[in-house]
Amino acid sequence: MSSPFLLHPMLVHMVLSLGLLAAAGEIFPRLRERISTPLLRGLWAGTLSVFLLAALAGILSLDRIKEQKIPIPGEASLHRLIALSAIGIFFILGLLRLLPERRSFSLPLALRRILALSALVLLLSAAALGGHLVYDDRLGTAFMTQGLPPLPPPP
Repeated sequence: MSSPFLLHPMLVHMVLSLGLLAAAGEIFPRLRERISTPLLRGLWAGTLSVFLLAALAGILSLDRIKEQKIPIPGEASLHRLIALSAIGIFFILGLLRLLPERRSFSLPLALRRILALSALVLLLSAAALGGHLVYDDRLGTAFMTQGLPPLPPPP
């Protein structure tokens, strides 16, 4: 088994959904205004927790693949860098939502929108690259393909 507990694939799909919702709430503030503050903070706390779990599962998956002496394409490092960058930006936005209301910690709406859009673009880029690693390079799928002949290289 290449992916620990098979959590990483499930968690990354949750991260995509939650990231899209979180970014939409920052880009379109009227959506966010319809949600009560305690519920909004709970949603952000849950979103950041899932982001952390997905990142941890991805790091553990890559370490496990390395232990199995499976060749890792160079794109895997780029995938990790892009994903962690997106998570970092989402953490900045989320922590600003979770902190008590203080003017010194608030960001202008335009900057929040730019950060949210940047985080979303990075997250979707990491997802596309991760899909390439899994579906084209078959990275992390050894537990599903044991005993099958290797795929021919892509054209």
